[in-house]
Amino acid sequence: MASIEWQDIPPHNKNDLYVIAQSVWKEIFHKNAYTNFPQIQYLKDTAGVPWCDLLQNPKLLSTLVTDDAILQDTSFRNVLTWARSTGRCTSFAVAVVRYLEEYHPGAYDFKYYDLGGHRVARCARSGILIDSSSKEGAIRLVDGEWSTFENVGPRWKWKDGMSKFEGTDGKMASLTPYAPSQK
Repeated sequence: MASIEWQDIPPHNKNDLYVIAQSVWKEIFHKNAYTNFPQIQYLKDTAGVPWCDLLQNPKLLSTLVTDDAILQDTSFRNVLTWARSTGRCTSFAVAVVRYLEEYHPGAYDFKYYDLGGHRVARCARSGILIDSSSKEGAIRLVDGEWSTFENVGPRWKWKDGMSKFEGTDGKMASLTPYAPSQK
């Protein structure tokens, strides 16, 4: 089967792919608990503080639970919450991509990217970016143009088969795809 390049897809099809991806992004994001609440619950329980104290003073956890304590905790609950190399961003991207590829076989060609602790998926055919940190849902990257979420924060660019990312700290990375762990 010949690979279809993004430029070869008629414009109405690229838009259809984006509309479908946007709908799936929103449905999965709102239907599932893609939050950090399990991590907050773990910290709260480890610190031994009641919710009312934590809600009154959110910085309380950082004074009661150290990074060393978390790293030394080998309990099953800690491993599930912190010690994996995947998290909300990975599971969200995989869930969206899996749905799109299962219900629209051959229409999408997603690759996963690791931004050094944050993972996203990008479709080579349509330019669609799946990022759990987006406030807009799926984002369509145009070849050679910088894109941002709501015109602030990190920037993305896709050019000549390479995904480029510039974080809010000014650090830039050129990224190549990786395969997320199937553990």
